[in-house]
Amino acid sequence: MKTVLRVFTRDIKNITKNAMAIILAVGVLILPSLYAWVNIYANWDPYGKQSTGNMQIAVMIEDKGVAFRGLSINVGEQIKENLSGNDVIDWQFVDRDTGIEGVKAGAYYAAIEVPENFSESLTSIVTDSFEAPTLTYYANEKKNAIATKITDKVVQTVQGEVNASFIKTIADLISKLSGALVTNGKEGVSSAAQNLSSDIGLIKASVDGLQQTLGSFESVLTFVKDLSGTVPETDLEKLNQDLNGTIQNTQDAIRVTKAALSGLTSTVDVMLAQTSTEVSSAAELLQGAAHLANAAAAETNMKSASALVKNHQNRIASLLASLEALKTALPNATALDNTIARLKTVQAELGQANASLTDATDGGSPAETAEAIGEQLSGVSESLTAIGTDYKTNVQPTLTAAADSFADVLGDVSSILTAITGNTDFSKLSETVGGSAETGVTILQDLSALLTRFSGRLNNLQTLVSGAEDKEVVNVLYNLLVTNGSSLSAFLASPVSVDTDTVYGIANYGSAMAPFYTTLAIWVGGIVMIAIFQTNVKKKKALGGVSLDQEYFGRGITFIVFALIQGLIICLGDLYFLKIQCNHPFLFILAGCCASIIFSFFIYSVTAAFGDIGKAIVVILLVVQLGGSGGTFPIDVTPAFFRAVNPYLPFTFVINAMRECVCETWGSDYWIDLLKLAAYVPVSLIFGLLFRRLLKRPVRFFTKKIEETDMV
Repeated sequence: MKTVLRVFTRDIKNITKNAMAIILAVGVLILPSLYAWVNIYANWDPYGKQSTGNMQIAVMIEDKGVAFRGLSINVGEQIKENLSGNDVIDWQFVDRDTGIEGVKAGAYYAAIEVPENFSESLTSIVTDSFEAPTLTYYANEKKNAIATKITDKVVQTVQGEVNASFIKTIADLISKLSGALVTNGKEGVSSAAQNLSSDIGLIKASVDGLQQTLGSFESVLTFVKDLSGTVPETDLEKLNQDLNGTIQNTQDAIRVTKAALSGLTSTVDVMLAQTSTEVSSAAELLQGAAHLANAAAAETNMKSASALVKNHQNRIASLLASLEALKTALPNATALDNTIARLKTVQAELGQANASLTDATDGGSPAETAEAIGEQLSGVSESLTAIGTDYKTNVQPTLTAAADSFADVLGDVSSILTAITGNTDFSKLSETVGGSAETGVTILQDLSALLTRFSGRLNNLQTLVSGAEDKEVVNVLYNLLVTNGSSLSAFLASPVSVDTDTVYGIANYGSAMAPFYTTLAIWVGGIVMIAIFQTNVKKKKALGGVSLDQEYFGRGITFIVFALIQGLIICLGDLYFLKIQCNHPFLFILAGCCASIIFSFFIYSVTAAFGDIGKAIVVILLVVQLGGSGGTFPIDVTPAFFRAVNPYLPFTFVINAMRECVCETWGSDYWIDLLKLAAYVPVSLIFGLLFRRLLKRPVRFFTKKIEETDMV
């Protein structure tokens, strides 16, 4: 042991008494930390507004808009207005030629084209010739690989905004169609139906009278001539044209309205279940905060929970507004009364919980009240679950039946009008009656049969037309699609909002990448040392004779001391120079020191056993660990080879341990990772004590031959 220490102390003395050696040693100690700090800072916040706001994306709006049923629609202008207020990307509004050429030339990372028929395609869903609207996306993948992934996400966001605008536009069209059908129906359809029923009654009376007088040929001819002038053909043609327009509006409303009502009732069930789950998550977050030793971390958890509770207050308020509108519009919707009352109670309880959270964080004593508020939120979650179960079992079937009945009413109206225009041939009747007056006795039998069938049809038609006077149906349509049209369109445009509950949140991307780059810098520090320092001891006689093992351990201590200082500089710089997020600074430094000692000892041992070949081996291991440690991309998306070696690489254990410190520890994972890392100590000893002895002569021969080349 004394000889081992003499080797180490002589190494330190030789360095300290030589100015050039001191400069070299300082460089060896500091260089790895620069590697880590530069990379962490360069990746500090690449996806934030300040970074992505410098990326230029061209937007080519060619949309000419469309006028549909009196409603002016231009979705392209809406997209431009929304993007103009979005500073996440540097949007460039240019013409099509400039945008495409800019992408090809590299001036823009990507381009989005809104074609000239975009608005027209959106509104074609309520016509017989539907054409799906399409956005064209041009991406310059040569300019930068990561930039393409960012622009892909941007395009998905634009697509989401367009989808929301599309749903709102369709809902507005429902109101417009309803205005053409229902509003006119309230003022004119009922009156027209009454007049039509009266006319049908007069015609039927004439037909019945005609049948009674068929016994007398002369009387029949005279009566038939009078009858042919009773029903003017021009009036019938005008009535037929008016009904055709009404049929088209009715069929349009049937297709869109039934889907809207069905989606509305089923979406409420999904929102209740999702809200219950996320409120329960907030409760667990608060109950966990009560047991955190770190007061700052507990306060952060409570602030996150407060924001989550506030979001759910807003969600329930939006849900209540939609349910109130639905209750007003649909008849026999009293089943909603209990659901609405219970949701108002839940909203009040969430308000109390949010107020308690605000008082606790402002008063500086979050931990004392976190658990009590968490229990309160657990009760709210259970209430929401019970409300959701009751809604799904009792309320939703009633609303679904009402929606189906609603669509059936529209279908009946369409069938009535179709029957009038399609099944009843008024012109044929007029021609037949007029012809009867001229053809005489030979056609009397055919005329009698025709009048009998026509009389029966008139009875059925009069019954159907009389049903069209039902003002309650018209009122239901008017209340749901006209009076509450704006509320319905807003809800359908965004029926479900997503609240993200981040688990182990990280403030910035640089902090997230710190474990990887710190681990990488520590390994690079070991490689720098074997490139500068020799693994074998010279002038052994001056030390009184040194064995192979004593040489190995003595020089190994020198490597370990330098590595330990490297690790401390790197970790302390991460924490106090770059100020990365770290919930457990001491454990972070401890993980860095353990990695420095074990990495350097392993690299030193491999190099001592294999010489220059060992240096190549540790560089190869570095390359393998860059892809196989899961430090950048999730290990599950890497090729099979990297997934296979991942559980055995030292990088994996150090990165995982440091992530536990940056975010928050889970159970004993931190200590398990360090224990796995420690398995490389006996591996290093096997290389340094066994393989070094076995390979001493072959390595010496290899080194001698390499030196003969005068290249190394």
